[in-house]
Amino acid sequence: MTQATINITPVGPVEIKTNEREIVLVGALTIDGTPVNCVTKTVRRNKRDAKRASVYPGFWLKEIKPGYFIIQED
Repeated sequence: MTQATINITPVGPVEIKTNEREIVLVGALTIDGTPVNCVTKTVRRNKRDAKRASVYPGFWLKEIKPGYFIIQED
């Protein structure tokens, strides 16, 4: 199966480890851990995006709770 990716506008495709069709991309967390600035993203599984995502490994997604991810940068 092809690696799952989501498209983040200024970055491009980023790899994600999930079996979901859609995820919630969290922009920030409040002090008590509540996600804010959330956007629903479609998970894509195509070879072209998977190849492009592997070229730029500086970004990755961390799951903060089931279905909710926040972007991390190295």
